[in-house]
Amino acid sequence: MNTARESNDTPRGFAAGLLTLGVAAGASILLTAEHLFGAHLPGCGAESACGRAAASAWGSVPGLDWPTSFLGTSYFLGLLAAFALARGELSRNLIQLARMGAVGSLVLLGAMLQGGYLCPYCIAVHVGNLAFVLVAAPAATRAGASARPGMVAFLAVALAAGGVLLPLETRRRAERERIAEGELAGSVSRAAAAAEDVPFTGRYRSGPAEARIRIVAFTDYQCPDCRKIEAQIEAVLAARDDVSFSVKHFPFCTDCNRRAVELDSNRHRNACWAARAAEAAGILGGADGFLRMHRWLFQEKGAFDQAKLAAGLAQLGFRPSEFHATMRGPETLRRVEADIEEGIALGLRQTPMIFLNGVELRGWSAPQAVVRAVDELAASELAAAGADDDRPPAALEWILADWEAAEPRALPAPQGPWTLDATGPGSGGATVVVWGDYLEPATRELDRAVRAALGEHPEASYSFRSFPLEKDCNPSTPRTLFPGACLPARAALAAGSVGGADAFRRMHARLLDGAPVHDRAALLRLAAELGLEADAFRAALDAPDTLEWIRTDAAAARRLGLRSVPFVFVDGRPVPHWKQDGEQLIGRFLDVLSR
Repeated sequence: MNTARESNDTPRGFAAGLLTLGVAAGASILLTAEHLFGAHLPGCGAESACGRAAASAWGSVPGLDWPTSFLGTSYFLGLLAAFALARGELSRNLIQLARMGAVGSLVLLGAMLQGGYLCPYCIAVHVGNLAFVLVAAPAATRAGASARPGMVAFLAVALAAGGVLLPLETRRRAERERIAEGELAGSVSRAAAAAEDVPFTGRYRSGPAEARIRIVAFTDYQCPDCRKIEAQIEAVLAARDDVSFSVKHFPFCTDCNRRAVELDSNRHRNACWAARAAEAAGILGGADGFLRMHRWLFQEKGAFDQAKLAAGLAQLGFRPSEFHATMRGPETLRRVEADIEEGIALGLRQTPMIFLNGVELRGWSAPQAVVRAVDELAASELAAAGADDDRPPAALEWILADWEAAEPRALPAPQGPWTLDATGPGSGGATVVVWGDYLEPATRELDRAVRAALGEHPEASYSFRSFPLEKDCNPSTPRTLFPGACLPARAALAAGSVGGADAFRRMHARLLDGAPVHDRAALLRLAAELGLEADAFRAALDAPDTLEWIRTDAAAARRLGLRSVPFVFVDGRPVPHWKQDGEQLIGRFLDVLSR
């Protein structure tokens, strides 16, 4: 009786096992591809739940510093191979291993719930893993399989997968380190030559007023990279007496940072209060009080509740009632916001942002970058100086410098049987290429700026390509941000299909200059106003080719590294920022090319 039941159950368990392990392995492979190759999975990105999961303490394997997705890929491929080879019959050792893996999935799911980063691909991995143990493993256990073949298959495939992933990861890290080392060398060289006449320093200083090497860091107490850099700076200050150090705040938190609000980037929810706590300590205890609190905040990773802060205040020697009143007062917020505004003016893109003698230290992610940079500067026999001798370049200077230094990219040809130059082809001058969404406000603003800049630079041309932020027509977008964005994108391409480049240009301009068009009837009326034949336009609007052109152009943008729209290239070089504090910069790039 039992034998008959097992023979009937095992095929069902086998199919279920293949399915559940396949889901877990497939999701792990996608996460691995995102890490290694920038595969731009829908829903992923630095600010997404997936990005925050990867950046968390659970995102890498302790000791190996491998992404957790690598471990998952190797493990699930190995288990899948063993399960498939044995036709669903796993030994007790492998069943025990699968159960241990299920415990690991429960732990990681709990960490994601607690941390608030529910990555859908991670969830798919763990649900697949748990489903395998619950559904397929019991049938496999009853089979009583021999231990050796399954374990050999598991180890062979898991080790082979690891053997492929490790060199790829080594090469990826080597390339990132090569770039960081080049940036670091350039920063040190510029810092050695820097000598300006505007002071640049934080409110509180550690080290001498006049120092050969002056470090200023924009930081965020909840930023993991800031914490690593802080450890290097502390080591430098402990080893040398010719270095000064001061702090400026840039918490990525919407409670106090307008740039975080603009970017919808509330990465570190307690970072504003942590910065205000540091400033309160400075108001009450001067430089020494500030630095004591500064170190305590990094020790606590910028996260504290009332009980933890109370314990910290007792440890640091502050009176709680006085400290809380000061921290919550307007002066601490004013100081933090002043630092934020200064960071924005300097073009701060991420924390930490570090300056040596008024020069931004690029390549700080290289091993021991701050320590090595300080040692190199010290060897150049610089004279001691004060903050009056330091002035970092304004944002516009480094934006133009970054763009000029970028390697030109070979941009793919636009889709469709006509030119997509919205203002007509130029005369061999530079081309501005934009991927954008007709309903997205920044795209509309940028389009006006580009066309205005081309009025001053008739030798240049402008190519607009659609990246609608709606999944119905654009699977390359992580999520739908502008419902209805597919319709105007299809309308512009349909106009080009029916009336050629001139019709495309006119439809493009009307879509971006007027009120956003969300409905089909309004687009048909607009097409009639532009003199396009109604039936032909309607057919082109619904043609499969029109949809495919959008998808192909959007996928090309993703391969080029698009993270948000609008996505801009000038003369084949990616534009890091097309606007800085309200100033449109496209004309500046074209000015450089026309010189």
